[in-house]
Amino acid sequence: MTLLGNGWLLSLSLTLASFVAIGSAQWVSASSSHNSQLVERAASLRAVVAKTLAKDEAAAAKVGTEAAVWPANVAEYSSPIRLSDHYVAVVAYGFDPRAHPVQVMRLHGRKWSVVAAFPPPKDPGTANHPDSLLLFANSGVSRDVQVARPSGRTLEFLVPFAGGGCATGPVLSNVGGTWHYISFTGGFPTTEVMGGNPRFDGKILVTDNDCAANVASPQRTSYTWRYDVKTLSFVSVEHSGWPPNP
Repeated sequence: MTLLGNGWLLSLSLTLASFVAIGSAQWVSASSSHNSQLVERAASLRAVVAKTLAKDEAAAAKVGTEAAVWPANVAEYSSPIRLSDHYVAVVAYGFDPRAHPVQVMRLHGRKWSVVAAFPPPKDPGTANHPDSLLLFANSGVSRDVQVARPSGRTLEFLVPFAGGGCATGPVLSNVGGTWHYISFTGGFPTTEVMGGNPRFDGKILVTDNDCAANVASPQRTSYTWRYDVKTLSFVSVEHSGWPPNP
């Protein structure tokens, strides 16, 4: 190899190293910017929720415990989730003076606004109140609402409720094109609130009967739920045993 050839190789190596360094720096910059935007969106949503919660809590103090029967100083919200060309989130309040404590929020530019609001979900056989929710969180603002994306444009949000022994909660979804609660069907009255510690395992909603102390192994069961387009509801498949870390 001549000196000229060695020089050419050195020049080429330096050029390639420069391109790699520039590309790496651009990737790091883009990633950092993306993460910063995620933090900013979540922080702006939390600020809106906290401000609304303060107003609702003040309204609850005026109406008294006959209307605001459950703690009014609590709200749960989801992470902002991209849907097509915008971001959405779901928020639930312990009390709402307008009797629509579950709300779908949309980000317009830098401003969050309510695009759909719902009364408490229907749960036959339990105490329902038109403006109050017995949320899983104890107080304050918490990011407890879970989200799954079963398909590209379909989102499912699980709002955790407190329950006797087991956590419960409804699922709010845009499946079919409009936001609504999804009903659960099975060997019990149709309801919009599912018990059994509901949670998402990836894209799948799962529940179990780990609701009391010392449940014998042969009696331990779990369920996976899927949306049925014929009945427009969740239907379940029963499994023996409990999934890991129920």
